[in-house]
Amino acid sequence: MKDYILSIGGSNIDIQGFSKNRILLKESNPGKIKVCAGGVERNIVNNLSNVGLKEIKFVTSIGDDIFGDILLDNIKSLGVDTSYIVRKGNSTSYIAILNNDKDMEIAMSDMDALDENVNISYLDTIKDVINNASFITIDAVMNRDIFEYLINNFPDKKLLSDAVSIRKAEHIKGLEKHIYALKINSNEASFLLDKEINTIDEGKEAVKEFLDKGVKEIYITFGALGICYGVIGDNNVYHLEAPKVNIVNASGAGDAFMAGIAYSIFHNYDLDYKVKFAAIMSMLALESEDTVNNNISLEIVEQRIKTIFN
Repeated sequence: MKDYILSIGGSNIDIQGFSKNRILLKESNPGKIKVCAGGVERNIVNNLSNVGLKEIKFVTSIGDDIFGDILLDNIKSLGVDTSYIVRKGNSTSYIAILNNDKDMEIAMSDMDALDENVNISYLDTIKDVINNASFITIDAVMNRDIFEYLINNFPDKKLLSDAVSIRKAEHIKGLEKHIYALKINSNEASFLLDKEINTIDEGKEAVKEFLDKGVKEIYITFGALGICYGVIGDNNVYHLEAPKVNIVNASGAGDAFMAGIAYSIFHNYDLDYKVKFAAIMSMLALESEDTVNNNISLEIVEQRIKTIFN
């Protein structure tokens, strides 16, 4: 196996509002506002770094502005390779409003600079870096043409992807057979399969459909109901119940789960341990007010796996 992961995706300044009470639309709602480094792929890289995997070359775009200074300092502090970050224009940003149950009520992202700067022309200049990676983690924030470029030019390269949202899942719809490992939630699964998927039984059937499409590993998250998952070549479809958790902030759980899958694939974990590792990563994120729980380590994850599942 090659000795590094190539990570392609967004790095944002995140602005999060935590409402103290039930949100009233078209009103000013009292709460707390936090500003921090974010972005789906940056969050994944951050989580991987926290559990000791720093063999990452990160391809992203950050602005030539004060937010870009904050983001670059943050990413450098993770100990990963920042040589392939494009610094140009404005920083991308994301704003989310969380309700008093600590779940996202609404969010908005401004990712135009990422599309402009991490484009096919740029990727053409780093073909050797792409070709020599163990695999590629890429979130569906990236435009469809980037996925098609990687699929067409590096057909043997494993792609690990998070669909991110229903809107972003449009970027990978129809390309599923080219994705090695796909992480989605039930809403994104419903969109990709053009059918309602709300129950665990429906999730298990969806796992079969994605494997039939050619996805090698599929993970469908159902929040408190757990995860439905499966891998190609295994006739079984699995469900893992979600560990009970005191949710402080739900916005970074999916990114942490995806990081757990990437870490596990890099280290050749078996399927059972892989999904438990990812579930605990997600659990630890839910327990943190910040999008990424920086108070974790590999030892903490491993100990929590023993405590929860054994």
